[in-house]
Amino acid sequence: MSRKLSCRGLLATTCLLASAAIYAGIEDMDPDDDYSSHRDAPGPEWKEQAVVIPSYPRAEDLIEVDVSLYEFPFALFIDRKSLSVGKDGVIRDTAVLRSANGVENVSYEGIRCRHSKVQRYAYGSGGEFRPVRNREWRFIRKDGQDRFRTELVNHYFCPLPLGDTERQILDKLKGRD
Repeated sequence: MSRKLSCRGLLATTCLLASAAIYAGIEDMDPDDDYSSHRDAPGPEWKEQAVVIPSYPRAEDLIEVDVSLYEFPFALFIDRKSLSVGKDGVIRDTAVLRSANGVENVSYEGIRCRHSKVQRYAYGSGGEFRPVRNREWRFIRKDGQDRFRTELVNHYFCPLPLGDTERQILDKLKGRD
């Protein structure tokens, strides 16, 4: 009887380990799995196009975006002249966060809708941009300084529209769906 139990136990353990190995193998085979801890870089089939830093934004080119975030201390503006959607699917724009005192945080960045990631290309102040040295894609958090990016992804940028994507995104930003 104890031999029967140990054979059943061995069989159950083997089945459990085999199903865990199969599950792990399936998870590793997903080419679009950017969320797993062992694959933080974009997949090998995707290649980011060359990035050209735009001109510093002018006040008349800024579109104020309604983000309606609780206790968000900034007004958000997007520079209409810098907004572009690349062949790589990245939405690039200059974002200007303005405090109630008029202090501005300016950055040129890209957003990948499919993976909800952001990469900063340059910071701006005094009328000029300074490129970011060690650029990398990172996930957009739903809290803290990324709250406005979450709003852009969820309500204005993503999913990418078909056709004249820049025009459609600009229309959404201006409140004209």
